[in-house]
Amino acid sequence: MFFWFRLHCSHSGTIQYISWFNFFAMPLKQKRKAAGKSKKIKKVDDDTACAGPESSWFDAAANAEQLRQYCNSWTGQRFLEILDVFSFNEGMRHVAGTKVVCSLDIRLSPKHDLTSARGVLLLLAMLMSLVHGGLVTLAPPCSLFVWLSCSVHLRHKMGPYGQTKNYKVRLANRIVQNCEPR
Repeated sequence: MFFWFRLHCSHSGTIQYISWFNFFAMPLKQKRKAAGKSKKIKKVDDDTACAGPESSWFDAAANAEQLRQYCNSWTGQRFLEILDVFSFNEGMRHVAGTKVVCSLDIRLSPKHDLTSARGVLLLLAMLMSLVHGGLVTLAPPCSLFVWLSCSVHLRHKMGPYGQTKNYKVRLANRIVQNCEPR
């Protein structure tokens, strides 16, 4: 059985409730509507994206104390067995069998934007929802970290942040920095 989970947050990023439903038991038209997709699905190749302007990007390091307080006050239920972050193709969902899986990627929903406070709080809520022994797969937006694109990102041993004059490099850096453990 496959369930679709939807986390509902207020504008401040506070989790209001989680809704779920059996995705496979629905007709195709209803599945598209539930997923927020139109009949014509446009393929997106860009693995580094955000929903807002650079001036509004959330800095998790600058807000570390508030994030710690959020985690310490979290009272939700641990139900999630696998958390698959940066997974547009939802790879873990396809191999998980009967395990409860959640996939986060901005291409699945703008609410998953890890350059926003809401997206970071969503990630934290899902991490806190993991059962003990749960699995997390978390990989950065790879197109700007692999050697094939080194002429674009210019990352090297002594300069891990790369060519920060490039918007996409700055964006990839912010996404990764917001996912770093503190």
